[in-house]
Amino acid sequence: MSSQRSNTAAARSGRGTSCFLCHQRKVRCDRMKPCSNCVKAKVECRSASHPSSRRRQKPVPREMLLAQINVYEKMLVANNINFDPIDPRSILEQKGAQREKRQPGAMSVDGDSSDDEERTRYGSMSPPFPTHREVGSQQGVHRVTGSSSDSHVIQDTPYRAAERIMRDDSSEDPDNSTLYDVFDQIYQDPALPKSHLAEPDISSPVSELHPSPVHILQHWQIYLNCIDPLLKVTHVPTVQGHIIKAASQIKEVPKNIEALMFSIYLLTVVTSTEDTVERTFGRSKEYLVQRYHSATHRALINADFMRTDNLILLQAYVLYILSIRWFVDPREVSCLASIAVRLAQRMGCHSDPEQFSHSPFEIEQRRRLWWTIVGHDRRMGETTGLSITSISTPGNVKLPLNVNDSDLHVHGTEPVKEHTGPTEMIFALTRLEFATAVLEHGSNTKTRSAQISGGTIKRAGQGGPAYSLDDYCVFVESKYLKHCDPKIPLHCCTIITTRQTFCRMRIGSWLARYQAEDAEALSDASRDMIFLEAIQFIEYDNILQSSEHLQQYRWYTGYNFPLPGYMVILTELRRRLAPPMIDRGWTDAIEDTIERAWTAIGENQRLRETIHRKPSFIQVTFGTQFLKAWEAYEEVVARGGKLVSPPSFLYQVREQVRAKTLAEVGWPHMAGPDMELMYENAFFGVV
Repeated sequence: MSSQRSNTAAARSGRGTSCFLCHQRKVRCDRMKPCSNCVKAKVECRSASHPSSRRRQKPVPREMLLAQINVYEKMLVANNINFDPIDPRSILEQKGAQREKRQPGAMSVDGDSSDDEERTRYGSMSPPFPTHREVGSQQGVHRVTGSSSDSHVIQDTPYRAAERIMRDDSSEDPDNSTLYDVFDQIYQDPALPKSHLAEPDISSPVSELHPSPVHILQHWQIYLNCIDPLLKVTHVPTVQGHIIKAASQIKEVPKNIEALMFSIYLLTVVTSTEDTVERTFGRSKEYLVQRYHSATHRALINADFMRTDNLILLQAYVLYILSIRWFVDPREVSCLASIAVRLAQRMGCHSDPEQFSHSPFEIEQRRRLWWTIVGHDRRMGETTGLSITSISTPGNVKLPLNVNDSDLHVHGTEPVKEHTGPTEMIFALTRLEFATAVLEHGSNTKTRSAQISGGTIKRAGQGGPAYSLDDYCVFVESKYLKHCDPKIPLHCCTIITTRQTFCRMRIGSWLARYQAEDAEALSDASRDMIFLEAIQFIEYDNILQSSEHLQQYRWYTGYNFPLPGYMVILTELRRRLAPPMIDRGWTDAIEDTIERAWTAIGENQRLRETIHRKPSFIQVTFGTQFLKAWEAYEEVVARGGKLVSPPSFLYQVREQVRAKTLAEVGWPHMAGPDMELMYENAFFGVV
């Protein structure tokens, strides 16, 4: 008996503090190991000192400190103030850059091009922070150091802005939260097709994988109604003749036509809803995607598409990489898109075909194909962080003519007369028009800021003057939208997507100024303007998602996520809901604008989750940041006695945070009221 008492006393003295469960529930702990409360709850008894109730202070990343120091050093150099720099080489380079003008296209010893006519896709976002020199690389951020005062960062700006916001919010490990991690999470499903450079896993001959003749024609009809009006990669009358002939003689289809047919099957299945696929073809969408993905891959290999200069095969490959964007990691798609660029260049598509002995029909086909490839390559570069794409060295290829497919004849020799009003090409032409728009700037921030406010938009390969942003928008409106009838679905889709792109371009221009200038120097009026622009950007996307009038073109919105709008809204919400801004005055106008922003993004998340049925990029990437912004908003409006309901996607984010919190505590197996109480206490900071 005495020995038992001594053991009990030792156990009490060994703990010294309450256990975690008793501490969280605010009940008396007997300090036994295990304590009586934990024994009763049937949970592991842990010391309260193990899981810290206070969040560790976020360390300031070294690269951010170096970037800020670099900015201050440049200011001192510009004002001829002597000082001891951290890195003397950087100052020598800055002074050298001021003394001599570098020659375009010159290469530094490190291999970095010093071409001051660096071209970036107009409409892409510039990060709200200054660029900085850093030798080497970090995860997801790759830099090449040259001899200019500003290193060339091989990342497109939306990617960089998203990375910065993620790192700012990662208090535990700011260097390990990257968009590449998000890609890994979203595209990790083993059921999704992968290994595109390997042999496809099919044993049957490709000819046996065609659908029935009836289903072949149904695939073609979906392509005609929903896909071709937006892409215009193929010539409908010509391809339709091949499709009808092949449906009756499937064993005798030429290899290039067969590859094109399978890419059409794949694209029609991928862009259709699960219900439509099940109802039309009697199979699940997942099954047909797997089947036609492997078959398209095999058909392209059978046709030797990598070594054959055939436009039909190139069209098939372009449709293939457009299809896989829905379910393949963007990093893989970006690499595959570069193959299309090389194939097109080898065929001479990067030079305007009118200067060669091509027929009017082939001239138009080559122009359509080239600018489609360029636009896709640039979008994938924007998504994956690459600013050097096919548009970095633009050729002289003109945009396609504004003509209908019926105006083009395979054996025609007379030049085609262009229409003045809208044609079948109206949507495709606006899409390709924006693919030609480039922003030219140098590495000097003052020069860059001046150029952004002036005429800096040029149409690659089209000649003509440079435009200011407003003038370019007027140019596009007058050339393409002036004669559109919003009652016609294709015209309505053209109007909305074009004006949505205007929003994207204005956001990109403003954020470039944000980068080039002191953020605090930007006026409240300019911030209000761009905040409203970002909200409208999301609202345009909501119209495209929800309108029954545009249902047949809804698939295209899956290719164009309004990320720049979310970036600005998140940045401005965090700023406007911070105590300094609240103390300056909270007005009804401010509250109405913020409420409009929450309504827009809440509806956008609901529509995209309902229609596309795949993990929300925003929830995975910035969910916790939006959750914090909502809690700040909720607190502010509560002071005025107003209760607000959060957007539905924030409930899912909160559930994800809840699960993560419990997993970190180490009780993933727990369930019931005790777990709920502990979660609420841990999440809301109750001690």
